[in-house]
Amino acid sequence: MCIYDGDGWWENNPTHAFYSYGVHRFYGQYGEHRVFNNQYGDAWVAFSQDGSSWASIIGPGLWDDVDLTDYNMLELWER
Repeated sequence: MCIYDGDGWWENNPTHAFYSYGVHRFYGQYGEHRVFNNQYGDAWVAFSQDGSSWASIIGPGLWDDVDLTDYNMLELWER
């Protein structure tokens, strides 16, 4: 899954790309970013600040514009 700066992926230049299941940390992402879950199969992604509660769940093949200011980790998992 990929995180793109701003509100688009038109230049296909993600700021972050994650390929494996599990929890991944990221830093320095403020404001709204386009998040594209381009994983195959039944891969889902969710965001968290502290690992105890998860938000902005995005299913496989879907995208959303997410304000990442309050988040510093994501989990990519298979349902």
